[in-house]
Amino acid sequence: MEKNIVSATTTVEFVGNQSNITIGQPSDQKLSVEDLGKIFAGGLSLCIRASKNEGQYMKEIIDYLQSEFVNTESFKDLENFTD
Repeated sequence: MEKNIVSATTTVEFVGNQSNITIGQPSDQKLSVEDLGKIFAGGLSLCIRASKNEGQYMKEIIDYLQSEFVNTESFKDLENFTD
């Protein structure tokens, strides 16, 4: 079986009460935004599984995601992200 290794990174810059998150990948790799999302969801799943209280941590993550989707400022730079 042939290995296919891809890479995705996040960088977080904290500015006051806000955090600026940048998603990246190597320049020679062209994953779609959907593929990047699946990679990060897989990583998030591993973090939840590794936590001491999976149920509580999952609730915190879901609450955080909901807060991001109701805050339009969170996605103001989305148009700059292209496949």
